[in-house]
Amino acid sequence: MYAKIFRQIYDGTLAADWQVMVVFQQLLILSDQHGVVDMTPEAISRITNIPCDIISHGLIKLAEPDPYSRTAKNEGRRIELLDPSRPWGWQIVNHRYYRDLTSRADRNEKRRIEISSQRQAKKVKKSNMSQSVLNVPHTDTDTDTDTDINKRLKTLAQKEFCASSFEEFWEQYPRKKSKGQAEKAWLKIKPDEQLVARIFAKIEQAKKSGDWQKDGGAYIPYPATWLNAKGWEDEYAERKDNSVTAHNLRLIKQGCENEDDAKAKANVQRGDNRLGSGISAKD
Repeated sequence: MYAKIFRQIYDGTLAADWQVMVVFQQLLILSDQHGVVDMTPEAISRITNIPCDIISHGLIKLAEPDPYSRTAKNEGRRIELLDPSRPWGWQIVNHRYYRDLTSRADRNEKRRIEISSQRQAKKVKKSNMSQSVLNVPHTDTDTDTDTDINKRLKTLAQKEFCASSFEEFWEQYPRKKSKGQAEKAWLKIKPDEQLVARIFAKIEQAKKSGDWQKDGGAYIPYPATWLNAKGWEDEYAERKDNSVTAHNLRLIKQGCENEDDAKAKANVQRGDNRLGSGISAKD
């Protein structure tokens, strides 16, 4: 047994008491084709696993008049006793109304499926006609059609190239931030193979610059910002490394008390070397 439950049940007065609403839903499921539920409250409770006190509470409320019901039949009551001489067995008052709602819903769904099938059939027919046109002897119209096909193929190839080249760009770019924005910027540029090669070469150059190496790369722009600003057209000066190498520092530290003294001694030695080579401080 099953029943179609409509959303409007949550918009009426039944929604004010969840127990009453649940019991009514069970009655709709358990009723026969005429809306009859010829069962005791205990039987309903056993089948639904809902406590008998909730079932009893719901039945009492459903049998009471409801001036706010959508239908005025039987003073708004949802159920009534099949036989006034016994306290169980009910007829759902508006069962035909709910049955008609279900029928309309089923018809609408069936119609929706039919329309969808018709539209799909039209698409298939149109596709077959287009294929037939491609197979007829060559005409000027065929040339136009071939041109359109070539354009679509070219556009598709360009999209695939943009997608794959962006992933390579993302791998090479040192700052991995806001990938979605970077991809949008990349697709907006639509770089060809030559521009992609130029971009990659400029990234490698920028990686060696002082700006991108300063403070551990803190000044590297977000990839989307760099792309939108056409960063591949900028000039980057390669950073000069004047620091003391780790190897030389270890050698000098042997005669110093701490690392600061070693660095200071190394700087002095580097200055002496510059002077010994004929390079003045002024130069």
